[in-house]
Amino acid sequence: MSHAKCGTLWRATGCEACSQRGYRGRLSVVSLLENNAAVQEAIMTTDAKAIVDAATETGWLSLREVAIKKLLRGDTTVEEVIKFT
Repeated sequence: MSHAKCGTLWRATGCEACSQRGYRGRLSVVSLLENNAAVQEAIMTTDAKAIVDAATETGWLSLREVAIKKLLRGDTTVEEVIKFT
């Protein structure tokens, strides 16, 4: 798979080496939430929106946002982002 440039999104193409999947190796997509005072306070309210808001204020990215960043770098495809996030 080639790297995305100038907003180009790529489709995976296969070969014998990748069993026609279009991928070599594996790519982790992870979202890490910092457990700080604001997040802890929001968790105690059990209000999902408050938790997301507190996390976002500290720079947290959702799993889909992380996957989209990898998509825009050319590390994955739209299909994979949709399928797994």
